[in-house]
This record gives sequence, C-alpha cells and structure tokens, in this order.
Amino acid sequence: MDVSDPTRTIIDLMDDPRLGGGIKHVSDILTNYLKSEEKNPKQLLEYGDRLGNRTVFKRLGFLVSRLAPQEKELQNSCRERLSQAIRLWTLLCPNK
Repeated sequence: MDVSDPTRTIIDLMDDPRLGGGIKHVSDILTNYLKSEEKNPKQLLEYGDRLGNRTVFKRLGFLVSRLAPQEKELQNSCRERLSQAIRLWTLLCPNK
C-alpha cells in the first residue's frame, strides 16, 4: 500500500525542505522529478492547493524557474497562487 507518490513527496518537500535534507537536496530531487516520467505539473498544483500553504508555490516557482526555465506554464501557475503581498513584492523586486 502506497502512502505517497512522487508528486506528493515533492509538495511535502516544498512545504518543509528539512524533510529532504535542506533546500539543496530538495532542488536535486526536484530536478530529477522534472526529468522523470513521474512528472505531473497539474497534480503538483492540485496537491499544493489542497495543502493550502502558499509558501509551497513560492519555493516551487522559484526552483522551477532556476532548474527548468522551459516550464513556463508551471512557473506562471505558481506565481498566480502567491499571496497578494508576495506577488507585489516579486513585481517590485524581480531579481530578489
């Protein structure tokens, strides 16, 4: 019986990077996930929405923009889910 799947594990790691040994290890895990047959951006977003922690989308969007810049749709979907304050900050300080 499975208790998780790779996509849910990615969301859990975005929620608490310490579970994966820190953000460096989490970024390595995400890189491998995005290159795998398990990659499912739609399900990533659904799991993140269910979790209800907007920080998940901040971390995921940032890492995807750095690790897989071709994943524009996933980046945009993460950006749309940021809180208004974070969205304003990213518009004012795009290089931060």
